[in-house]
Amino acid sequence: MTTAINKRIAIGATWMVALRQVDRFIGLISLTILARLLLPEDFGLVVYATSLVAIIEIFFQFGFETVLIRDKDAGRESYDTAWTLKILVGAILCALLIAAYPAAAYFDEPRVVDILFWVALAPLLRGFENIGVVDFQKNLEFNREFKFKFSVRVISTAWTIILAFALRNHWALVFGMLANSALGTLFSFFMSPYRPSLSLTQHKRIFGFSKWLLVQNILDGFTKKSPVFVIGRFFDAQIVAFYNMSNELSNMATGEIAAPIRRALFPGVMAIADDEQKMVDTIMSTIGVIAFIGLPVAAGIGLTAPVSVPLLLGDNWGDIVPLMQILAVFGASMALYSNSHVIYYAVDKPQITAFVTAMRLVLLLPMLVYATPRHGAIGAAWAWTIANIIVTVTEYFLFYHMVRYRPLQMLGMIWRSIAGVAVMGLVVYRLLLALISMNDRYPLGIELAVLAAAGAVCYTIVTYSLWTITGKQRGAESFVLDFIKQRLGRD
Repeated sequence: MTTAINKRIAIGATWMVALRQVDRFIGLISLTILARLLLPEDFGLVVYATSLVAIIEIFFQFGFETVLIRDKDAGRESYDTAWTLKILVGAILCALLIAAYPAAAYFDEPRVVDILFWVALAPLLRGFENIGVVDFQKNLEFNREFKFKFSVRVISTAWTIILAFALRNHWALVFGMLANSALGTLFSFFMSPYRPSLSLTQHKRIFGFSKWLLVQNILDGFTKKSPVFVIGRFFDAQIVAFYNMSNELSNMATGEIAAPIRRALFPGVMAIADDEQKMVDTIMSTIGVIAFIGLPVAAGIGLTAPVSVPLLLGDNWGDIVPLMQILAVFGASMALYSNSHVIYYAVDKPQITAFVTAMRLVLLLPMLVYATPRHGAIGAAWAWTIANIIVTVTEYFLFYHMVRYRPLQMLGMIWRSIAGVAVMGLVVYRLLLALISMNDRYPLGIELAVLAAAGAVCYTIVTYSLWTITGKQRGAESFVLDFIKQRLGRD
């Protein structure tokens, strides 16, 4: 059973990683074009408005889809109730966002009000999305989710770029966001045969679990948006845009690799929720795989920032390089995240995850308030990174007391990846210094390719050598190699 589930999780993770990588590739192309058509101020204005939206939205993030995935016995009544609740939430959010326009005065930027009126339509549009698409994840049919998300992303991105050429201001980003929400709802009915209807018969059953998801999401939303609000209080839209952009780019390791793997992990673990040891073994394997892939990506992003930023974004964004290097450390810490929330959900203890999220917020806020006025976005980046490292370590202690996993089992999954990253980092750093010190430098694209290739080769050699020396023990390396062989049809 466990082997079969692990294979399905692996296949699902492959589709989700592929989706995120394709999505990121499209995003990078879009960003490269938009950064040259629009000013940093345009991005900052939209970040102001979307931050207000996010703050209000987090009070309504009940996680209805998570409840359906967790509930093996969920039937049509549960699905219809979840869809009806999503519509109600979307309508309430839209009304609240329109009514909350005076809050835009916080940023001392009158243009944010008009932007807010338009982006208020996004949650209303998303509320009507077909609830049937949740089965893509619940049934581990992530190839269907790939097609769904990919189609929406391509068309909405193309529309945003066309608008940017035509308008040359922040409205291109606003109407692009609305197009994404509208297309997501439209395509959901094409991709899923399920046809929901209005119903509230199962609202008590759904709210019974989702109340803790709401608490967690509220705390998580405040945590993630607090750096933007604190920076925005003391600095202008350009500094906010710098922080937001560096945060997005530096967290590719977790956002584009770890997150989709964890998305596939959740429904897989729910299928073996009656066997704690199988769940622990599956989660440990996932930690190893995410660290094996995510750590070198996080390190590489930080190390190559002096080359990648001017290449991809142009000279206007040069100030984000030190921010990206700091936040790459945050990305590395997230690559080592314990994934313990999956087990907490499985054993009906979501309150533990809510507690951990609250701890992160309590640690972060005082550090942000102290560091940001004194050190700007750099201070905010360090506050965010340090708080997350402390919480990550704490989570492992909580996880240990919950299931009594073997710490050596966890260390055995990640130590070779850490050693490989250490050696890779030294090599890439020395090579970077050599490249930028040349009187006649190579084109930035060539320099980035050389640095990436050197890092990849170095990391592969070190981790494979250590794995071979230690007897090719079962770990992330063997899992990745076995999966590649299976995909290639080899024995």
